[in-house]
Amino acid sequence: MITLSDFDALLAWFRANSVSRGICPYPTPGSSASFRTTLGKHMQGLKPNVPKGMGVYVVTRQASSDVLYVGKGGELNSEGNPKKQDLFGRLKNSRKVPFEDMVSEGAIVVEYIVLDQMWLPAFVEAALLQAYFTKHHRLPRWNDKF
Repeated sequence: MITLSDFDALLAWFRANSVSRGICPYPTPGSSASFRTTLGKHMQGLKPNVPKGMGVYVVTRQASSDVLYVGKGGELNSEGNPKKQDLFGRLKNSRKVPFEDMVSEGAIVVEYIVLDQMWLPAFVEAALLQAYFTKHHRLPRWNDKF
């Protein structure tokens, strides 16, 4: 049984029950490209199967797997229809999440999980943050509010 206090088990469950998922390491060894450029190249490698839809992403430190940030991409309007920006749109529009600042302390990995439409990204993000908070008694380093 999965509980909201077990971040790793909850994340593993959403991974296993996702439409698709993947990882995007940043920075790429030997490259000085921005996160947006790195993500764009990553997505080019997925074509024509770039997953579209809403989802969540978890940013970890590459060397230690420490969770740095949990975020979501995609929202529904009041009629239940997806709004314009999907998960990859959110990752490319990184104004609120300073990926470049995160790498000042070492390389990161951005894991993205495209969710089935029955899961609201806000719910999954909140469940993951709650599980992390319950286990560590704090939010991930770059999540400044919840």
